[in-house]
Amino acid sequence: MVQVSLSATAGSDNLNRLIEDVGTVASLTFSLDESPPASGLTLGLDSPELSEFDVAQIQITGGEFAPSKTVETQLEGVLASRLSTAVPGGAIATSSPLGNWSGAAGLANIETDTPVSPDDRFEVGSVTKTFTATTLLKLVEAGTVTLGDRLTDWLPDSVTDNVPNASDITLRQLLNHTSGVPEYDSILLEQGMSNPLVFLQDWQPSAIVGLIADSAPFFAPGEGWQYANTNFVLAGMVIEAATGNSLANEIQSKIIDPLGLNNTFFSTTKEMVPGGYINGYLDFENSGTLDDVSIANLS
Repeated sequence: MVQVSLSATAGSDNLNRLIEDVGTVASLTFSLDESPPASGLTLGLDSPELSEFDVAQIQITGGEFAPSKTVETQLEGVLASRLSTAVPGGAIATSSPLGNWSGAAGLANIETDTPVSPDDRFEVGSVTKTFTATTLLKLVEAGTVTLGDRLTDWLPDSVTDNVPNASDITLRQLLNHTSGVPEYDSILLEQGMSNPLVFLQDWQPSAIVGLIADSAPFFAPGEGWQYANTNFVLAGMVIEAATGNSLANEIQSKIIDPLGLNNTFFSTTKEMVPGGYINGYLDFENSGTLDDVSIANLS
């Protein structure tokens, strides 16, 4: 077994302290008595007062921290507890200065009994809203738009005529779901019950907004809160109007490329994603049986 010795350096004003109290340890140096094995070496910190550590200041040179087996077992248990007849598989990842871990459980494909892998890709669904909001806020930061701008400042009448109270709705209200705009999703799902082909259609944002043309608003802008996917379809349209580029290109250039997210894609077809992604399931008819909805058009 490789022996590890610890040496402590007293606090100094020119060092970033791991513990905030004056005079306590500012750095820990791990010295190996011999070369580490080819398989690597895991070092653990056991501190009853871990909250005292400023973990953001921990720097690793020539190695890395990893969660203990106990923590890994706990994470695996959390993931397994989330699986159900409605959720056949899933993956979890955690990243922190004290270590990185990823795991998976359940099935990626029910029909072929294929297990989920931590490297599998998922459709992120509504997490796309995070990317859309960040992109719009980057435009605010650049002075291209303001959060106080109205829908009618950016979108044509052919779109805003279908949105109740469009002239009073601000970009801020779109992003925080206080605009009161009706939800298109429920209308589309209702249509799909009688005509499933609507899910194979290539939907353009203007056509999606057109679905709410005859719907009443949830409330007057700013007078309440209601989660509605329509808010972010409109936000994406504003981004395109303000930049002259597609939403996909703006997300790519403002988020995906700068952060080096090499395994993240904004696409409208499964074929556009190298290697594809795992199947998606939904109990569409509330029958107790999951339906493979991977065939649905991503638009």
